Amino acid sequence: MKDIRIILITCTQCKDADEFSKTPLGKSAQKQHDIENVFGIIPFYNNKKGMPECYNNAIEQVIDPVNSFVPADYDRDVLLFVHDDVYITDIFL
Repeated sequence: MKDIRIILITCTQCKDADEFSKTPLGKSAQKQHDIENVFGIIPFYNNKKGMPECYNNAIEQVIDPVNSFVPADYDRDVLLFVHDDVYITDIFL
């Protein structure tokens, strides 16, 4: 049986990963990753599109094993669509 991984999907106005790492969600994801590699993340940087368009795009990426951002050794059961201004303080969601 494969592990279950939580995949965070977020739309952000941040221009890049460095800027995103300073947001509440970016800080939370990094902190939790340092403790236990729990989260995968699909960020839409410098986003100007509507969230539904980005979210549907992310779902397509997750279910496409060839073009997915998520390692193939994980089941892709849990997708969280989260604003970048949210803190996640507990990995036991």
